Amino acid sequence: MRPALRAVTLALLAGMSLAGAAVAATAKVSYLAGGSVYVAAGEKEGLAVGDTVVVERDGRAIAWLRVAALSSHRASCDTLRTLERVQVGDPVAFAARAVAPATGAAPPVAPSPASKAARPAWAARLHGRLGARYLTVDTDGAGTIRQPALDLRLDGTGVGGLPLDVGLDLRGRRVTFQRPGGGTETDDRTRVYRLAAATHDSAGRWRLTLGRQISPALSPVNLFDGALAERRGARWSAGLFTGAQPEPLRMGLSGDIVEGGGFVEWHQPAASQERWSVSGGAVSSYQGGSPNREFGFVQLFYLDRGFSAFGAQELDLNRGWKRDLGEPALAPTSTYLNASLRALPGLSLRAGFDNRRSVRLYRDRVTPETEFDDRWRQGSWGGLSLDLAGHLRLGGEARTSAIGGSRRLNGWSGAAELVRLGPLEAALRGRLSHAKGAGIESDLASLGLGLDPMAWSHVEVTGGLRRTKDPLAGTQEDTRWESADLDLTLARRAYLNVSLQRDHGGLTPGSQAYFGLSWRF
Repeated sequence: MRPALRAVTLALLAGMSLAGAAVAATAKVSYLAGGSVYVAAGEKEGLAVGDTVVVERDGRAIAWLRVAALSSHRASCDTLRTLERVQVGDPVAFAARAVAPATGAAPPVAPSPASKAARPAWAARLHGRLGARYLTVDTDGAGTIRQPALDLRLDGTGVGGLPLDVGLDLRGRRVTFQRPGGGTETDDRTRVYRLAAATHDSAGRWRLTLGRQISPALSPVNLFDGALAERRGARWSAGLFTGAQPEPLRMGLSGDIVEGGGFVEWHQPAASQERWSVSGGAVSSYQGGSPNREFGFVQLFYLDRGFSAFGAQELDLNRGWKRDLGEPALAPTSTYLNASLRALPGLSLRAGFDNRRSVRLYRDRVTPETEFDDRWRQGSWGGLSLDLAGHLRLGGEARTSAIGGSRRLNGWSGAAELVRLGPLEAALRGRLSHAKGAGIESDLASLGLGLDPMAWSHVEVTGGLRRTKDPLAGTQEDTRWESADLDLTLARRAYLNVSLQRDHGGLTPGSQAYFGLSWRF
């Protein structure tokens, strides 16, 4: 549960999923960090890695998330799709598995309304997150990196009593690289990822947003500087946008690539127990007056107590210089499908397909384990998971893909986990994985132990070995690592995160340490 950001271009191999008797449950978004959304529910509330959860607002779905990491009462989620900007405090719906109660656990007691301190009216309309982070990386023989950072996320609704909402996402860092033979390089960067204002009517039927923003319902589009107009009904929504992409290195204003597009969506009634949506749209971008990319897209989503599925398909329209290079007029690109079925109590099946060429995933930290998974992202996969006696979880997955249509890659993973052991709520996790293809053979083994000494704390230690062989070259590379993580929730609104990791062998042996403190308001 660390809020440090690390952007990578490949997605994480699907993780182990827990199945059980499912019941409808709700939680809330607790805080936001980069591309990750943190939910105030975890293993004890019936969530498992790989689950899909839905963020709702005013009785309608606004975002779909996939659980990436868990502690007892918190979950870190990757964003699958958004229709509106997720905010701290938004309700989250999910299908919870039955969880065995802890021995001697007392029933929860709702706080008395009289115990809540009165807050001024302006405070109830402003919320966000203020964080301070410090990262150090010492690579044996290759230099050191020191990176202090500050970030601020702020969302305001009904500012000044007016139909005006504002949003800010500001992140600054100072990177100092010291070479092993002497000499120091420093890079200061402050990036604005969001700076927007929106006006709307009292019923929320229409909305106009101006500034730097993430395009809702247009997941293929990242950030843009411009305008978005939306119209919403009880069962549908539609929107149009136009703007320019920011300069990619420092996120400054740029008119190099201009774009525009629109979308339309249908979704379930507000009171429905099932969550579903169907949306489609088109986007066109130009660079220097010539077509850069023009495409249409369709996205589907469904979630109930026993089945969930998400799919997205893009279709490129090629003309101009692209046709001159021999591209077809229409080309299906960027297909993604992911489905999970709870076939029996305790048994879950899952399958998926992903041929996206480039994916940006915000990571808390890159480890030898995540690097192993990233290599095998593209392709098809299928797996199952089994929950036994409320304490033992077993999972397995097979995956296959092709590079360039000729070189076949195949892999499998098996995982086992013992959870909720003893008064410290211990969890023991183990994993074995194998992958082979494109002239490379890789194996990975990892073992982790997690403890919750108090309800507001989580400690985890992990170690593992990754071995990569090149049979043709006759070489072998072994990488070992150990890590320790500490998460503390202080006064219900402050979060302290400490992560230590040591890598041995491989291309970049060394150590890294991360310290983070954030306050949610």
